[in-house]
Amino acid sequence: MVTQGLAALVILFSGFINALTGFGFIIVAAPFLVQLLPPKEVAATALVLGIIISLGIAYRERAFIRLRVAVLMALAAVFGVPLGAAILNSVSASTLKILVGAIVIAATLPMTRGFRLPAGRQQPLSLLSGFLSGVLSGISGMSGAIAALFFTGYAWEPSHLRPTIAGFNAMTSSVALAWLLLSGTIGRKEVWSALLFLPLVLLGLLLSNVLRLRFDRRHFRSLTFLLVLIAGTLALLTGLFEKIR
Repeated sequence: MVTQGLAALVILFSGFINALTGFGFIIVAAPFLVQLLPPKEVAATALVLGIIISLGIAYRERAFIRLRVAVLMALAAVFGVPLGAAILNSVSASTLKILVGAIVIAATLPMTRGFRLPAGRQQPLSLLSGFLSGVLSGISGMSGAIAALFFTGYAWEPSHLRPTIAGFNAMTSSVALAWLLLSGTIGRKEVWSALLFLPLVLLGLLLSNVLRLRFDRRHFRSLTFLLVLIAGTLALLTGLFEKIR
């Protein structure tokens, strides 16, 4: 019961952070959730809530989506989802913590350092990013981590970056959720557990709208990066400790 309560607080906080800063909901939530929930429940929660949030953003800002890039990356992601699902089926909780922690750190740290990708190679890198995002989506529902790194690397305007990532996440996460359900990796129990957290996500979004004017968005975003890096490091170290214990 305590574990579920802590997971609920993580979901509430992540929804609040996502709406306030535009930073990925699952990248914020995953390093904490892997400490509290079984691996398959983490994946189901990330996918179900991620789809709902992404669809809302994509619909609201649909005029600014770069649809061709989002669809191309989502098609590449389809080939990565089965690999991610196979990994999820075969790894322990400690291994998932190590994977999530390492991925969160690897994706977030470059964003804090003004990471840029080489010009002129956007299409092949978009396909690679899409494939890796599909793998991550099958493992833990974190399709947005690599996608955010890719889009940030090309310094897209925020008005296009946010809805394009949301559109890509909605497509990729839907494919991953369908694959995990059809393959029997997750079931209705995990999906229902994820849906129980939905009111908390909506409450987090509401709180962010109420408090939006009280925060310096740049400073708050920096604080969020720091918090995510700490959470990723905690997940990584916890997983390593469990491995060697």
